[in-house]
Amino acid sequence: MLFYSAMTEQANSGGGGTVKTSRVAILLSATVWPGAGQFAQKRWVAGAIYALSFLACFIVSMTYGVRIMLAYYGMWDFDRDHGDSNATSIKPHLVKMLIFFVIAVGIFIAALIDVVIVHIRRLRAVRNSVTL
Repeated sequence: MLFYSAMTEQANSGGGGTVKTSRVAILLSATVWPGAGQFAQKRWVAGAIYALSFLACFIVSMTYGVRIMLAYYGMWDFDRDHGDSNATSIKPHLVKMLIFFVIAVGIFIAALIDVVIVHIRRLRAVRNSVTL
């Protein structure tokens, strides 16, 4: 919180602080969590949409991943006869897990592109206001 408030003060003080804050927004969105960059740019709705949708896809993907691991390690129980039931039950979970994982990666990339586009627009606005 202290780091964020220091960056906000620097942005409000002028003198290139906005550019530095936007760079931090790109870094936050790329490394911390999708939506963190939008929050740093004070775009609350977009940040919440990216963060919550990524979280939902990530949780669903990991839930299927845990099911796959449980089914896989359940095959090593030699005290009972499994047949092929566990081997075939892994395949549908794998497909669902990969679908939600790909969606989560797409949300991550979209959030990063969104932060970069807003950064570029703000740079252009600053340059246009200086030249006028």
